[in-house]
Amino acid sequence: MTEKEACQILGLAPKDGILELKKKYRKLMIKMHPDAGVSQSEAYAYNAKDINVAYSVLKELLACGALNDSEKKKNSRQKKESRPVWNAPVNPNAYMERDVLQYAEGHDGSVLGSFLVARGKYMWTAQEDFPLFLCSLYQCSKKLLEQAAPQKLSQANKQRLQAELSYLLAQQFISHAPLLEELAKKEEADPNGNRVFYIPAMIEFSREKARNQDILSPGTRLCPSGVRSHRLYLKNDAGKEIGYLSFLDDRLYYIVIPLFEQKAAQVKIIASDKQPTRKKRTPAGYQCLHLWLKLLSDAFMDIPSMDMTDHLNVKIERLLKRV
Repeated sequence: MTEKEACQILGLAPKDGILELKKKYRKLMIKMHPDAGVSQSEAYAYNAKDINVAYSVLKELLACGALNDSEKKKNSRQKKESRPVWNAPVNPNAYMERDVLQYAEGHDGSVLGSFLVARGKYMWTAQEDFPLFLCSLYQCSKKLLEQAAPQKLSQANKQRLQAELSYLLAQQFISHAPLLEELAKKEEADPNGNRVFYIPAMIEFSREKARNQDILSPGTRLCPSGVRSHRLYLKNDAGKEIGYLSFLDDRLYYIVIPLFEQKAAQVKIIASDKQPTRKKRTPAGYQCLHLWLKLLSDAFMDIPSMDMTDHLNVKIERLLKRV
């Protein structure tokens, strides 16, 4: 049976798509059903067998893309329009879309897992659980690596690259201003109008320092030594590197460290006499710090700028090419 004959049997035009095909087929089969009565079934020039064959022919042609490209565009547009919308700003220049996930809870409040609520280039907001936000970025990085080097990487290299890609992607979806305003204990402005935030922080000592259990005296000044592997290392007045900056709130890693990587902030750091309260951290390994963070650029505020996003996109591309 030809396409023209199949269209004639079903009463379709060549421009009609899969939705119209299914609608017409169901209507005719109801009409031809024995329960419909003899008068209705005999009134149609073709029998049920002809209708079934015509339906199979047109369905196969549509599946192979031989009919009605406009219908594909229509279906794609409908699918896009029906995509759930998440109430968050969008970074249109981000490298790729990501999933927005939410926890599924049982009747007793226990967490049963997570489910997809939206997909797009949405910025992270407090509505979205931060660990689930990081999980969505990990899924993105996993997909990128599978496309770049399927079955080529060792498990250790895959984990390292996924972590690096997730970190770069995170910078495209984090609004630094709202998070700093939320997490900082205090905000003020210096004489030049630069915003200064006071943030609770810690130093994680090097292993040698932790073994010696040598705690900094309250009021000791510390300075940045350098950023390596997304860690801001600190040194004392003598120039000796003694550990790196740490936080009780993991969200601060994704705000403070990128500011230093892009040379967009300055700090004043003074040792505190208090010790961290987290159970797994011993006083020998950590010590609380007073941290004042002064912003030197507004490039990290609100939605990342196009230049900043493009810079991150270039880094992602270079990393994937080296895989």
